[in-house]
Amino acid sequence: MSFGYDHSEDELGLYLDDLSICLEKDRSLDLAEFTLWVLKLSETIEQENQQIVLEDEQAFEDSIPKQATFANIVKREELTMMRANRQKLEGIIDEITMENDAKLHAVVDFDKKGYVSFGDIERLSLELGESWSFKDLDGMMEAVTTQGAQRKINLQMMRSVLQTPLAWNEPDMLPVQMELLANQEALRQLELQRAGGAQDEGEKYGKEKRRARPGTAKPPPQSGGCGVM
Repeated sequence: MSFGYDHSEDELGLYLDDLSICLEKDRSLDLAEFTLWVLKLSETIEQENQQIVLEDEQAFEDSIPKQATFANIVKREELTMMRANRQKLEGIIDEITMENDAKLHAVVDFDKKGYVSFGDIERLSLELGESWSFKDLDGMMEAVTTQGAQRKINLQMMRSVLQTPLAWNEPDMLPVQMELLANQEALRQLELQRAGGAQDEGEKYGKEKRRARPGTAKPPPQSGGCGVM
């Protein structure tokens, strides 16, 4: 409403349903999700602005005739200067980003060890008001560190994660997000199968015990499907 929009509650709910970072799908953003949303929104706006600058440069270059006249030479020198200034500005922004990432890494590294540990992530989750389980925290560390290596996240690893592209409000998710959801669904199905298998084993064990008793009748067959959905 501050921006002049008057959306209904249903419209806002549908927007949150399509918001890729709303991982819990509860139509609300906690502090961590909101911070990520703002970060990715600013990155998206900056990428769009960079694309506009590149398109303007290309349009200006295409407008310069091929003839080697004095006016055309001046225009090409102007184009070269434009690109040099843009690259210089990009270099300054990269240095600032590197400095900010280093500061963030130092903040998360509570004990100033030079790396982020499992305990640091757990402490950060508590400060953010999140109740992440050991399984969640272990999955985060496993996604960043290489298999078989120590669970230590250095600055280079952290920068790689921070620079990972992420759709912030697009219904069409990036392949990495689709793969994440597919893995989560596969894990859920596996847990259901394990739960159903344990139930089947229990029923089988009960039947074997009943058969082992002398003088007892064979139990009637059970109706219904199996326990695996």
